[in-house]
Amino acid sequence: MSMMLTGFRACALLMAAVLLFVIGGQAVSAHSLAFTVPGYHKSAAKGLTEAVQKEAVGIYEGQADPHTVEITVYGEPVDLQFSEALGAHVEKLEEGTKVAFVYTEQQVKGDSIVRFRRLLSIKEAEE
Repeated sequence: MSMMLTGFRACALLMAAVLLFVIGGQAVSAHSLAFTVPGYHKSAAKGLTEAVQKEAVGIYEGQADPHTVEITVYGEPVDLQFSEALGAHVEKLEEGTKVAFVYTEQQVKGDSIVRFRRLLSIKEAEE
């Protein structure tokens, strides 16, 4: 049992390290919202802060996987999860396009670095 718990801790630390490496970015504006973002694992939901809605402008870099996009904001890559509802819209965007987007961000309680971001809307930005 002790070995299993140690393996679980090692896995959790590895996942946290990967998230620290992948997630970054900076928002243009933010304000607090009193709602929870659907789609996060129930096991993690109790350990997350309240969702904060943010708006930003950046360069669309493409899809990292079928439900994640990467956008460069202030020179830093930001990975955002998106729902099926945005899938068709995201697929129409070309890499290198300047985009304006709205998303929510939650932090792991007690950790000022690890963040979970959920894309709410995205459109081509005016030049």
